[in-house]
Amino acid sequence: MSVIEGAVSASAGVASMAVSGGLQFLGKGGTKGLGKVGKVFDAMEYERLHLSLFLAGGVGIAGTGLGRAINSAVTWCDDKVSGFLTEWVGQGVGWLVAGGALVLLIKRFKDNEAGPIGLGLALAVPNVVGVIPGDVGHAVASGVGWLGGTTGGLIGSAFGIN
Repeated sequence: MSVIEGAVSASAGVASMAVSGGLQFLGKGGTKGLGKVGKVFDAMEYERLHLSLFLAGGVGIAGTGLGRAINSAVTWCDDKVSGFLTEWVGQGVGWLVAGGALVLLIKRFKDNEAGPIGLGLALAVPNVVGVIPGDVGHAVASGVGWLGGTTGGLIGSAFGIN
């Protein structure tokens, strides 16, 4: 990946998270001086949108040097823990942690809950699904990448970032 692609990826990710933060500000009463427009923002619920935007932010950051460093750290931890646990139980469990994080994120989407835990999961999932092995891991990583990339692409297009 070139430097320009990494910068665009990071820009789309940061823009996605910034849009989510702005919408949260407007939705939580940050619209006092906006009159009727402020009442529209106050009445709207954006929970799934916030989760999607933070997932896009996580995918955008995963495409940068910081994302590669996080991925290397996650892979290193998975290798160490898997080696240790393989001696005890005969199999590593890094995939179980990544799968659990993914299931919790899907539950947050389903229940329409975007609290700090949900937003943190949305940021973390693109970096941890890489430890799920085999075709299932590839399918999950592709799905998360597609969802985050599509959302990030829409936000990037809105800001003129291609």
